[in-house]
Amino acid sequence: MNNVSIITVTVIGVVINMWAQTAEPGVTFTRVTSGPTVTDSGYTWGCAWVDYNLDGYPDLFVLGGGTGSSSEVNRLYLNNHDGTFTRMTTNEVGGLVGDRGGWFGCTWADFNNDGWPDVYLTCNPTNALFLNLAGQGFWRAWEVGGMVTELAHGQSASWADYNNDGWVDLWVNDAYTPLLIFA
Repeated sequence: MNNVSIITVTVIGVVINMWAQTAEPGVTFTRVTSGPTVTDSGYTWGCAWVDYNLDGYPDLFVLGGGTGSSSEVNRLYLNNHDGTFTRMTTNEVGGLVGDRGGWFGCTWADFNNDGWPDVYLTCNPTNALFLNLAGQGFWRAWEVGGMVTELAHGQSASWADYNNDGWVDLWVNDAYTPLLIFA
């Protein structure tokens, strides 16, 4: 697939559709039908593109769950730089793809200003923050206060430095509590 300029991913239940836009004149999308990003099975809820290892190529993160059960795991697909992806394992990236949960949403940002994208996940029963270990894996942070201990049943979240202090702040939409901002 040469000259791919845009790839879209749609995650609905157990069906994952992936479409690649070619560099041909006009808007043309071709459905991707092979590889782990479209052939892996399991209940999924959402996805996000992120260059988690900072190699200049977008990798794909897919949330497992969303059903409120603890039976699904997330998936992180490493971009192989040739239009294909490799599904990462817990041995390679840790609990980000091994911890089971009813994952709903994710948002990526450099939480600790170390230059590497970290991810906040909303989940039933407990939201989670995974810190990027310089592209070599992820560590689930428990000692970050209310953003993981006070919240449950998170639906979505978003990072922004709304107070312009040089540190990203977190907005969380939780199913049973008022909207919360952690600055």
